[in-house]
Amino acid sequence: MKKEKEDRALKKAVADLPVFSPEEGLWEQIETELEEEKPAKGRRRNYMRWAAILLLPLVAGGLYLTIGFGASQLDYTEETIPEWPLTQLITPDNDFSVFLQEECQPGRDICENPEFKLLMTELQEVSDEFNTMVTMIDESGMDEFLVKARSRLEKEEVRLKRKIVELLKG
Repeated sequence: MKKEKEDRALKKAVADLPVFSPEEGLWEQIETELEEEKPAKGRRRNYMRWAAILLLPLVAGGLYLTIGFGASQLDYTEETIPEWPLTQLITPDNDFSVFLQEECQPGRDICENPEFKLLMTELQEVSDEFNTMVTMIDESGMDEFLVKARSRLEKEEVRLKRKIVELLKG
């Protein structure tokens, strides 16, 4: 029922719309304007197209020559790791061993300290791991990752030795 009322209202609104008609001769005027040729504008567009077609390869070639050859020169070098025996690099730290023997004389309580013993255990583990890493490098060659791992172990060993010295001298 509601829909029928809406339909009636819509039909009435459409019937009440004003009717417009174009002026006489308007369509003929539009047709004559469409039929007229505009040669100047058409020719000009053709010239522009041909100019763009001819200039594009010249500009692209110029850019290729300036950017492609002159601006970026890449140089590279190859870094090599010298092949020396790793056993020469890894010498036991006799000075540190002598230092420990002098500092840990009988009757010195610091050497019995649990923190000191823990640091010494960690130092032994790092040293063992370091020796394992050296063996792996000897067997497989100078691999970048193994060398980096060895370097990290050396740094850890130095850190532990510093802590031990601080504890003994502290």
